[in-house]
Amino acid sequence: MRMPRFLRPLVAILPPLLAGCATAPAEPGVAPAPSVAAEAATLDRQNATPALWKLSDEDTTIYLFGTMHAIKPDLQWFAGPVADAFANSDELMIEIVQPDETEAAQVVGASAMLPEDQTLSAMLDPEQREKLSAAAEGIGVPMAAIDRMKPWFAATMMTVGYGQKLGYSPASGAEQVLTRAAEENGKPVSGLETFRQQIGFFESMSPDAQIAFLMATIDAPDTMAAEMKRMERAWAMGDIVDTAALLNEGFEDDPQVKTLLLDRRNADWARQIDARMDRPGTVLIAVGAGHLAGENSVQDALAKRGFTVERIAY
Repeated sequence: MRMPRFLRPLVAILPPLLAGCATAPAEPGVAPAPSVAAEAATLDRQNATPALWKLSDEDTTIYLFGTMHAIKPDLQWFAGPVADAFANSDELMIEIVQPDETEAAQVVGASAMLPEDQTLSAMLDPEQREKLSAAAEGIGVPMAAIDRMKPWFAATMMTVGYGQKLGYSPASGAEQVLTRAAEENGKPVSGLETFRQQIGFFESMSPDAQIAFLMATIDAPDTMAAEMKRMERAWAMGDIVDTAALLNEGFEDDPQVKTLLLDRRNADWARQIDARMDRPGTVLIAVGAGHLAGENSVQDALAKRGFTVERIAY
């Protein structure tokens, strides 16, 4: 079984809190294959070229960098124009600044865990429970721990577990690498959203949608290696055509999820970028690559506000 469409875009844009955990989109209704360029070219793991954009006026420059939240450690991407953009920036903005352990525990306990008198198993039918138990065992997570989670949180934790088994490390993810570099260089780091907000995006999904997400996750491991490889290649080669295709393939049957996880957030980030352009300085903004590809991307939202966003060629 291929990775279900519902899961693909969620893996591609999985918020960094769970990972630690523009060109025209494809024609609606068509599930496109990987781009010819992506299929034909060989990924140079020592010289990745992820996509980077810039908008500027007389006293303000903002770089937009699409990221992967979990990356294989051998993929070398923090060089060339990306490194130059970081070096030239006065500050770094990312999706969220990781909260301290106390805050994280409070938010997760309140929003991601089931009440004490409820279990995830009780929400599932016998076949689903059996699948969940086997899947949890497969990634080495105690079923007792999974059973305390809301379906969406169990799904995201298992997605992270699958990715780690395939070698995709949150510690090597672009946000974490950039944040460490900013701290080492004394650059301020701020977030476009809060930890609680990102939890809320998933928590607002209906119970049925959460269970569908969980079961799609459980069914995905057989093909996840190939799908993650495709995502990695698209990102590392700056192939926003295939990145957009991945999003379209996932969201064509789930427009409400796309609105929740992409469109509304992209519009809000464009609003924040618009406001930031009123102050002088240079900023590197790093967000999941899915937000910078396809229809209603951050670039599209900025264009509606009168900004011209240029891709940096390299």
